[in-house]
Amino acid sequence: MEQTDLTIRKEETQEFFAHWDKRMTSINPSTLDGLFNQFTALFTGYNRLYNDAYFILKSEAKIVKPRLGDWEKAVVIPVDFIGAEKIIQKIKASGNEDNIGSIVKLMKEEIFAINLAEGRQIKEADDQLKSNLLSSDDNVQVRAILSLIYQIRNNMQHGEKHFEEYQRLLLTPVIALLDDIVQLLRSEMNV
Repeated sequence: MEQTDLTIRKEETQEFFAHWDKRMTSINPSTLDGLFNQFTALFTGYNRLYNDAYFILKSEAKIVKPRLGDWEKAVVIPVDFIGAEKIIQKIKASGNEDNIGSIVKLMKEEIFAINLAEGRQIKEADDQLKSNLLSSDDNVQVRAILSLIYQIRNNMQHGEKHFEEYQRLLLTPVIALLDDIVQLLRSEMNV
């Protein structure tokens, strides 16, 4: 992507977020419907940002693969673009560090399975995710957080996330983490 294309993309992203910000303020997260809408809207903004980060890194020749899948863009690109340490610092500064432990606890107590295939838990993947979420290696932990967010989005989009009140237990801490990441990406990109 040429510099002119990046400039146009940035202008389009600024316009996108002008409308997105209005949408976010209209959502009432105190209702279950609002909570689901808040997650979906946040992820939509996140999707825009990680794609922009991909284009920026590609224009700087920092990506050598000719094509990346959506999972790679959602989980790898933000870490490459911002840095794991900076993401962890943001999470800590906003007081959302405890949300990671809360999510792991929900998984350990088997209230939630995150990695699913045909509606059934992939236990090995969830066990690895729990371990990675608690890792002392910032890079491993951040990729686990981003993978968690991406997988919850997939579960929602593919009808695996039931519209029931107990979902609030998981969505509330995940939304806080996702919001931190969206804010940080927006700040880094000045959009």
